[in-house]
Amino acid sequence: MGTVYSAHDPFADKIVAIKLAHPQYVSEKETGERFKKLFFNEAQAAGILDHPSILNIHDADVDGENCYLVMEYIHNAKTLDRYCKTESLLFIREVVGIIYKIAKALDYAHRQGIIHRDIKPNNILETESLEIKIADFSIAMIIREDFMETQFHGFLGSPLYMSPEQINEWQISTNTDIFSLGIIMYEMLTGYHPFKADNLNAISKKITSGPPIN
Repeated sequence: MGTVYSAHDPFADKIVAIKLAHPQYVSEKETGERFKKLFFNEAQAAGILDHPSILNIHDADVDGENCYLVMEYIHNAKTLDRYCKTESLLFIREVVGIIYKIAKALDYAHRQGIIHRDIKPNNILETESLEIKIADFSIAMIIREDFMETQFHGFLGSPLYMSPEQINEWQISTNTDIFSLGIIMYEMLTGYHPFKADNLNAISKKITSGPPIN
């Protein structure tokens, strides 16, 4: 739904990443406003947070059909999905170290009134110096007394990493992110998804009612 470019910020004299929405999504009559809301929800949520393991958002704007975010640039960043395969598993101590960093960042976000709602390997970046960055707060829930914007509700997230309450469209809490993080940890330790099934509907049913695989 968007393309990310690297660019030079002449005011800060540094390289930044610019996430530019594809115009067809912004201009679409029925979904355009929702798409803009997702973009700015990410900016608002991440803008509240200031943590070394959370990707910084510097700016956001809409100019006609140009909808963009200016973000922290991470050179040669990799996502955690590469460590969720049996042929590329890390040592247990390395997995524990990564999960600990994510958990610390989530604890900070939760204390600031932010629930990510889409914790998954592709939204966790690892830098060249092996630091961790949580990205993509586009569907985050902001629970703060000083925030009055309308929140997104309903079936939101990535089905493979949803908590039971997300799948059932129940009231969510910070436990939602912890459940998703648990799935990531399971995958990084075993190379398999804990709720193995043939399709997303079957996986959703297992998440809500069945035990994980042995």
